[in-house]
Amino acid sequence: MVMQKKQMLADALDRTGCGKLLRLAPSWRGVLILNYHRIGESRHSLLDRNLWSATTEEFDQQIRMIMRDFDIISLAELGPALKNRRSRAVMITFDDGYVDNYIEAFPVLKTYNASATFFITTGFLDVPQVPWWDEIAWMVRTCRLPHIPANPWTGGPIPFDEPDREQAIRRVLAAYKLLEGSSTAEYMAVLADALQTGRAPLHIGHELWMTWPMIREMSQSRMFFGGHTVNHPILANIAPEAQDFEIGECRRRLMQELSQPITAFSYPVGGEASFNMHTRDMLKKHGYEWAFTFIGGVVPNRRLDPFALQRAAVESDVNRPLFRAMLSLPQLFA
Repeated sequence: MVMQKKQMLADALDRTGCGKLLRLAPSWRGVLILNYHRIGESRHSLLDRNLWSATTEEFDQQIRMIMRDFDIISLAELGPALKNRRSRAVMITFDDGYVDNYIEAFPVLKTYNASATFFITTGFLDVPQVPWWDEIAWMVRTCRLPHIPANPWTGGPIPFDEPDREQAIRRVLAAYKLLEGSSTAEYMAVLADALQTGRAPLHIGHELWMTWPMIREMSQSRMFFGGHTVNHPILANIAPEAQDFEIGECRRRLMQELSQPITAFSYPVGGEASFNMHTRDMLKKHGYEWAFTFIGGVVPNRRLDPFALQRAAVESDVNRPLFRAMLSLPQLFA
């Protein structure tokens, strides 16, 4: 319902021309940080389709829209932009390290001489694998049963909403996100057994991720990189010593491969419950200067918390009017 209302208002802003006036007027100040995950076509994927933010054509259009009225800043320019009280800048970020970031997004960014920051889950590059959210989606989509059987983890039977089973996938993912880190492996094993699918084939993981040579090539073309842990756990759900490893080892690997300082980090999942004071302490300990959430809005150039920078999600249901509305009035739409 909220999304429908936003879409109606976005359409009205587009039709009346008010959106264009808002983009030209100082309707907001600060830095609007957009967060993407995957670029390309998701319709036939057995994996988590919510991870696709836009098709390649849509991403191209979005970059052009931004550049029409705003500056796209790099990670290196974030500090100065936030100190400038008149700043109205946009920053592009990607999470995880999917290979389509290199194949689809990188050429578009180069075409417009635009910079982006990519937050990398280093363990997925070192030992390619199917991440937990994609594997859960794969198990639900390939299951031949009429529903997910009742079990202690997700409760009673979960019906399959055909043909895409998206709601069932969301419910199983939501249950995973509530688990202590020590329980997640057992959860995945029980789910694979209950659905009678087994675990996702390893070859899928080998096709998903960028490689270190790709990342080094991108780094030479004004792309920036930051940490996103080693194994993508929800940090608040694991012990402080495990957080220490995930945060510190991720930075060490990135610095080893790129031979440059790594100052930025984004929280896996990224909501307010996904990190805690231990997380912040570990980030400071390992030399990070910035940490990015998945909480929408604009980063203001006052009352700044460098370890909880807001990012606005760009998702596949964000059409052109809604994307323009995000740029025009991010306080409401981002």
